[in-house]
Formats: sequence, C-alpha cells, structure tokens
Amino acid sequence: GSFLISVKDAQPYLQGYRLLLSIGNPSAANFDGFEIKAKWGKKPQAMTQEDFVLWKKSLREKINSFSEKLLAGRWTEVALILTPASADELGYIEVRMNADKLSLGSPIP
Repeated sequence: GSFLISVKDAQPYLQGYRLLLSIGNPSAANFDGFEIKAKWGKKPQAMTQEDFVLWKKSLREKINSFSEKLLAGRWTEVALILTPASADELGYIEVRMNADKLSLGSPIP
C-alpha cells in the first residue's frame, strides 16, 4: 500500500537529528507496527555519472522498527532519529516504509 509522509519538525538530537514524521494511512486497513528505512546525506548537486555514484555511496542508511498502529484514514506521529548527521547532511532524505501486519474491520452482517 501507499502512505503519506510529512516531516513536521527536525531538531538536533545527540550526534544527529530527531525528525517528527506525520504518517498518513489513506487505506481502509489498520497496520500493526511498521519499519522505516531511511537514507540521508548532502543535497545532490549537478554532477557527472561518476560523481552521482560516489554521492549515492556516501548516503547513510538506517532501518527503524515502530510498534505504533497506523489506523485507517488517520495520521500518526512518530520520531525518527538519524545519527550521525549534521545539518548539511540532511539536504537529502529518502524514506521507505514496510508495513506487513494488517487488519480489516469486522464483516458487515
């Protein structure tokens, strides 16, 4: 399925940043927990193909598991910690989600 993800806030935290994400579940299913795979790094500039490959290799990556429920048709706020990261290393953020535990409402009699 598809989710809507918005960064509501970013604050320095430990050796990196704490991002407050708002995740929208536009589906009719509830999801019980999920994973976020985040990649981050410096903002990409105009570059050659070789520079692009080096830039992609420079990105940091982290997988976070969350126990929060993503209720159907609702927004859920979660904190995503990206460490290590400096302010200029948050010029690019890529987020992918995996939510594979879903439940649907009771059938209508």
